[in-house]
Amino acid sequence: TVLIILANQSQAKLTANQLAQWLGDRSYSLYLWHWPLVVALYFAGLQNDWLWVSGAIVLSLILAHLSYHLVEVPTRSYLSASSLRKEIFAIAFAGLVIGLAAVSVRLFTFENRLPPEVQLAAAEAENKPKIGRFIKTDDGYFRSGEAITAYLIGDSHASAVRSVLDKLAEDISGGGIKFGSSPGCPMIKGAEYSANRGDKRSCLEFNNFFIDLLLNSTDTAPVVLVSRTSLGLYGFNENPKESQRPYIKFEGIDDSSFARHYEEKLTETACLLSKNRKVYLMRPIPELKVNVPRVLARNLMFGLKDEIKITLEEYHERHKLVWEAQDQAAEQCGVKILDPLPYLCDDQYCYGSRNGRPLYYDDDHLSEYGNKY
Repeated sequence: TVLIILANQSQAKLTANQLAQWLGDRSYSLYLWHWPLVVALYFAGLQNDWLWVSGAIVLSLILAHLSYHLVEVPTRSYLSASSLRKEIFAIAFAGLVIGLAAVSVRLFTFENRLPPEVQLAAAEAENKPKIGRFIKTDDGYFRSGEAITAYLIGDSHASAVRSVLDKLAEDISGGGIKFGSSPGCPMIKGAEYSANRGDKRSCLEFNNFFIDLLLNSTDTAPVVLVSRTSLGLYGFNENPKESQRPYIKFEGIDDSSFARHYEEKLTETACLLSKNRKVYLMRPIPELKVNVPRVLARNLMFGLKDEIKITLEEYHERHKLVWEAQDQAAEQCGVKILDPLPYLCDDQYCYGSRNGRPLYYDDDHLSEYGNKY
């Protein structure tokens, strides 16, 4: 409001100077041009680089100046000098061209418009695990129809690797696996979701069902436990600016003793299940914090060949307590550890892509290509 009042004064220093007048004349062109440059910086992963941002601001001013003189002023002069009929025709024609372009982009697929390596990277976002041989049963979980060679229990990280374990079971014995998953729910006795998940089967009910099933089944098929275990302990880590909160809670346990209780219950649950069968615990799969296919495809578009990765130090900092609990289970009751790090990490980094192809379909779930790798 203050600026509008000041602008009404013809001699106001704030608005009457040449710079303000120059920017004011080109303000609409500047408004139109800055956005595609913002998007380009985002696609290139340069939106936080002050040098590139400064260059985009300067380029916005140059493009705004050119379009003001070459498009905006000539168009305004033409329309002002034309009859109403010509004005309507010109505007309608421009609207038709833009509309047809928008519809064609929405409805038609333009093959091979990007280099093959970019298309390969982007396509990994859709290379998610398929239902395959699994069928839905009355208890709400998926299982294969053949004899049980192994159980696979966990959350969406278990879902992401089920096809590999199922194929392995078929190769070994001609059987299949019994599989159950609940989003963000680690196999820890007494664990509950910390937030109201309403439409989902609760984590507590899910774990009670499978603990009871595994303890009372007459078979001795091994069980493989795979989950994003540190999610329950610390919450999501994709956006460091957002306040994080544990995804899991325990009845009667306060924040001060939560982490210790979480560790103890993880160890206790694994040992409980190992009484009548072998138990395999998967080390946490590295969480890359960014959508691997999307970022890699964008990088390749701009000629950036670097793999998507996090430091090994970051990985161990997030998963230290989970590793300790799993090691306790291995020491106390002979639980076996499955470690993906030799395949996904070296002595410095954990990788979300290899040789320009994503191993994940988002930021933390292995794709079908990734889980077979």
